[in-house]
Amino acid sequence: MQWFIDMRIMNKLLLSFGIILSIMGGLGWFASSQMSLVNDKSTEISSNWLPSVQECGKLNSLILEVRNAEYGHAISEDEKNMADYERRIEQYKIAIENVRSAYEKLPSLEEENRLYQEYKHHWDLYIKENAQIIALSRAMKTQEATEAMRGTSRTEYYAAKDALD
Repeated sequence: MQWFIDMRIMNKLLLSFGIILSIMGGLGWFASSQMSLVNDKSTEISSNWLPSVQECGKLNSLILEVRNAEYGHAISEDEKNMADYERRIEQYKIAIENVRSAYEKLPSLEEENRLYQEYKHHWDLYIKENAQIIALSRAMKTQEATEAMRGTSRTEYYAAKDALD
């Protein structure tokens, strides 16, 4: 360390600032490489994960609309309202099929695919129950329709919804 003590002040300053400059350059390089990794991950999220999350959100919203329209149909007392709810349910079913076909085209992980298959299974069972509930409601059997809605229909609806969440 004697060599440092014997150096002139200008050389000491140049050496110190050179070391600091080297450390700052290394830190800048490290930060830049880490930002590149963050960019890669954010690109993956925005191009792979986010579209499927958005489609799942749309599906979740649409199945809720079907369930609400089903309740409205069950408590309706006239043909006009029932026909309106049936029309809405059919529109929602078409929208659900469109979202499902868009979702199926997206890349997905194995777990995501398994949950989607689970959703499809429960949704298909729910739609079968929905047809029975609409028939009961059309026959003005409101009590039976609401009881059916609290049975298997509710179970399948929540199972489909949980698979999407």
